[in-house]
Amino acid sequence: MKTVLLSAAVSLFLALFGTPFAIKVFTRRGLGQEIRSDGPAHMSKRGTPTMGGTVIIMASLAGYLVGHLATGDAMSPSGLLVLFLMTGLGLVGFADDFIKLYMQRSLGLRAGAKLAGQAIVGGIFALLAIRFPDGYDITPASTHLSFIATFGPPIGTVFFVVWVILMVADVQRREPHRRAGRPCHRRGDPRAGRLHDHRDLAAPQRLHGLPGSGLL
Repeated sequence: MKTVLLSAAVSLFLALFGTPFAIKVFTRRGLGQEIRSDGPAHMSKRGTPTMGGTVIIMASLAGYLVGHLATGDAMSPSGLLVLFLMTGLGLVGFADDFIKLYMQRSLGLRAGAKLAGQAIVGGIFALLAIRFPDGYDITPASTHLSFIATFGPPIGTVFFVVWVILMVADVQRREPHRRAGRPCHRRGDPRAGRLHDHRDLAAPQRLHGLPGSGLL
């Protein structure tokens, strides 16, 4: 418990004080959002600093490291895997912002390249999550399909990897719409027009009833 509290405190401190500093640095250097030239709808976003998520990721990594070094607790495979997933997807986002800033292209990465990056990160995460058993031979995630318990019929490694990639891609697809306050359903969806809230975004991340329910 001490490790968790210390890690959270360090991460929160670095994020709270590092984010305003990073925004000032990005603003001074002109690292702001480019906009599309097809209309005035996005004019208000011009110059908005990008790559702010870098500070949060670095704060999380530093907090996890400091917390475990200070208390002497061993780093768990589950914790390292979550940090890997966060950092990997963060790198995809960093590449997206980098292209926006240095190539002056408001759309950043092409949809196919972004999806490929997310699939690679999610696939590696899924493959590693079903390894590294602990003393009770329990791995961070499981390929068994479970609904009300931690056991059930196995779906196999391939389907588990595909399942994780789909969850990762879906969450990443929803995130830009959630930040912008726009619906993200396809045309014809009965839910179209309804804005997502935090429960919609978190739904794919609930592990109970999904393969790999023992991940966290």
